[in-house]
Amino acid sequence: MISPRSKGLGLRNPAVLAGLVIFGLFGLVWVLIILPVLSSSSSFYTLSPLLAYPIYNVGFLFLTIAFFGYFFGSILLGQHFNLVTGLKLGVSGWLTFSFVLDMLAPPVFLSPTGQVLIPLGTSSLENVAVDAFASVAFVSLFPWIQGTPALYYLTYLVTPFLVLVIAAIILTPKQFIRGLMSGAA
Repeated sequence: MISPRSKGLGLRNPAVLAGLVIFGLFGLVWVLIILPVLSSSSSFYTLSPLLAYPIYNVGFLFLTIAFFGYFFGSILLGQHFNLVTGLKLGVSGWLTFSFVLDMLAPPVFLSPTGQVLIPLGTSSLENVAVDAFASVAFVSLFPWIQGTPALYYLTYLVTPFLVLVIAAIILTPKQFIRGLMSGAA
């Protein structure tokens, strides 16, 4: 196993270490100090999920970049760590955990008929659910699908698939494009 002090991981570079610490500290401050204040505010739970979800998840994104990007990339995969690698691994990891795993975990926001099961504005956290974010985004783009099974399928089937494709593009853009081109030939 590779230790964090081993040669080639990039932590001897002060800029890389500073970036890692800044991402981690910002994420911790956001999650431990700012989020408790925000989530107890009555004005926060009346926000649209399109605004509340990103605000709520900024800290988690930064923590994922700092810790998942570093630990997964450097220690488990043995790659040379730099901020770009950390950003790629962290963002793709956050997208996967948030939009795929969290999307499919109960409680769900929509019924299979596309009806809202958990109404917005009744407590402080349903507007930060990833499925609420995705369904409101789809209804904003395609208003005619509100309350239909199409909204359910777009939210719970299409969104996780699209996010996995986006994560793959972030991680390996050249290989992804090359694979598409070889499949089209």
